[in-house]
Amino acid sequence: MSDYRPSVKEKLEAITTYLLQPANGQREKEILLNGLYGLLTPREGVEAEDPQRMDLKYGVAISTAQARRCLLDKKRTLVFLQGIFEAILELKKDVNGPLHILYAGCGPMGTLMIPLLPLFLPEDIQLYLLDLHPEAIRGVRQVIRESELHDYIEEYITADATTYTRTDGRKFHMIVSEAMDAGLHAEPQFAITRNLHPLLMPGGKFLPEAISLNVSLTRYEKEPRIDHQTFTLENFVHKAWCEEKRTPVGHLFTLSKDTFNAGPEVFTDNDEEYIKLPAVTIPELSHKDHADMVLFTTVRVFGDHCLYTGDSAITSPVFLFTATEAHHGRPLKFHYVINRFPRIGFEIG
Repeated sequence: MSDYRPSVKEKLEAITTYLLQPANGQREKEILLNGLYGLLTPREGVEAEDPQRMDLKYGVAISTAQARRCLLDKKRTLVFLQGIFEAILELKKDVNGPLHILYAGCGPMGTLMIPLLPLFLPEDIQLYLLDLHPEAIRGVRQVIRESELHDYIEEYITADATTYTRTDGRKFHMIVSEAMDAGLHAEPQFAITRNLHPLLMPGGKFLPEAISLNVSLTRYEKEPRIDHQTFTLENFVHKAWCEEKRTPVGHLFTLSKDTFNAGPEVFTDNDEEYIKLPAVTIPELSHKDHADMVLFTTVRVFGDHCLYTGDSAITSPVFLFTATEAHHGRPLKFHYVINRFPRIGFEIG
C-alpha cells in the first residue's frame, strides 16, 4: 500500500484546476473553496496579534482576521481567480520571461494569487506581495513556505498601498488589488487604484478592470444581498422580481486604471477631498413601493468575469434614501468623498 501524500502545493494545484473549469458544479466548487480556506490558513495562528481595522488617510484597512474571511465570500473568490487566470494567460502571449505582478492588500493568505501559482512556473510569474499589516505579511510568508512556492516570490512589502512608491524604477505587468466594499464605501480601492496605476508597464493590467456604480429606484428590502458576516445570500427569492421592477436612474462612475488618464478633477472643501459625479433627475415614481434610491455596484475582474448584485458582499446594494412624489423632477447631485471614510455623497436640489 502506498504511503504517498500529496503536498500542499499539489493540493492547491488540484483544487484550483477544478475551480477554473466552467463545466464543474457550483456546489462542488463551494466545498473545495472551504478546503482552500483550510490550506491557506497559516499553521501558526496569528489571531492573538491580529490588529483591528486601521484608519488610513484614504480609507479603512480591514484586520487580518477579516481579510482571511473574505475567501469565504465564495462567488467573489471564484470570479477573481477565474479572471486573474485569464488575464495572466493573455499577458503571457506577448511577454517573454516572467510576468512581474504586484498584489496589493494580499492579506495573510494571498487568496487571489497564491492558488494560481502552481499552474505556472516561476519562469512565468514573479509575485510581489504587499500589505499594510506586518501580521499579514508574516502569515502569507508562512503560507508560501508551507506550499513550497518561494521560487515564485520576488518581494514581500509591508506598506500602505494608498501611498506606496518605488525608487528602483520597477514597473509591473499586472497589479491586483481588491480592497473594497459595496459602493466603494469605506475601504481604499479608489485611493489604491489612483496611487498604483502609474506603476504599470505600457499595456499592463490593473485588476479588477472596472468597478461601476449606478443608481436605481427599487424596493431595497427585497433586493438580494450577501450578509457580510456569514456570506450567505439574503432575499434570493426576490432577485428576478427586483431586476424587473427597478427603474434605472443613472450611471455615476466607473473606476479603472484609465479613470485617471484625464482626471477626474479633485476638489477640496474643509480639508476633505472629493470628485464631482454626474447629476441625475429623480424620475416619476412608477409605484410607491419601488421608491428607494439604491446604489448598485458591478465589478468586472477581467473580460466576462463579473460580479453583480447578489453575487458578493462587495456588490450588495446600498440604500441611499426613499423618494417621494415631492422629489419627482428634482436634480440629484452626487460626489465621491476621498478621505478617511470614502463614500458616495448626494444632495437633492
